[in-house]
Amino acid sequence: MEAQTPSPPSLKAKVFIVEDHPLIREGLTLLIGNESDMTVCGSAGSPQEALEAIKQSNPDAVKEYNYLNAFKAFQSLLSGSGLS
Repeated sequence: MEAQTPSPPSLKAKVFIVEDHPLIREGLTLLIGNESDMTVCGSAGSPQEALEAIKQSNPDAVKEYNYLNAFKAFQSLLSGSGLS
């Protein structure tokens, strides 16, 4: 019998979603989850909820809905957390 070569590990980008509307958050999770090169590693409904979860899940990217005030608040929280 011929030895089989193991298949290479799957290299998927880990994405964390920050979105306050549950239906939008669920839709983004489904859309990103259906991509062959991405996986959702977590989600949160607010920047405050996201901070600790992002530290623990160590995502490659964070997708947040870009409301100007929420975006500024999120940037402010990240800058004080050592994650930026």
